[in-house]
Amino acid sequence: MVAVSEQSPQPGAVLPFNAVESKFLISMALRLTLRDVIFSSQLRHNQGVLKQPLEKSRRRAAYEEIMQYSFIDYIDKFATPYNKTKDIDLKDPVIVRNATNLRAYTAELQANPNIRVIANKNDFLLAAEDLAWTEATFASAQVTLFEHGGHLGNLSQPAVQQAIVGALDGLGACQSRLTMNRRPFITTNVAQ
Repeated sequence: MVAVSEQSPQPGAVLPFNAVESKFLISMALRLTLRDVIFSSQLRHNQGVLKQPLEKSRRRAAYEEIMQYSFIDYIDKFATPYNKTKDIDLKDPVIVRNATNLRAYTAELQANPNIRVIANKNDFLLAAEDLAWTEATFASAQVTLFEHGGHLGNLSQPAVQQAIVGALDGLGACQSRLTMNRRPFITTNVAQ
């Protein structure tokens, strides 16, 4: 890891991480993302779980406290109580299964021509049946599957970058149509 910090690898080069180092980096990224999710969610809707004050300009104490929470703690102490206020019971396995399984939305997903899937066949988060469902659900033009790369481990590869850019090509027109139909975010009050 020190070698990469001293000099960036060339585009398309194999990254110099072994399996243990790769797992560490993925885990560290997850921990930092979880920290940011907890901090940001509590800034918006403070549930009173954290003891440290939430200040945008002084985060250290809050970050240190947040780093003591695991992902399971996040689900149990933040997400579940918050969702309960919205009448969503994350303790109900049927609700969780329906909320986390895209198969329940197969028809809607198939009807959306703007969906693109780019994944790696050896991603540890995807089971063989997930890959089979993906290939059966979406048109071949919507799916790009790479043989190797694990969980986002090949983002530095030019072929993957080209696939991402190619998948986004043409979707900008769709986004423009969507934003044209939205009401403006900023409004002005006119004094009377």
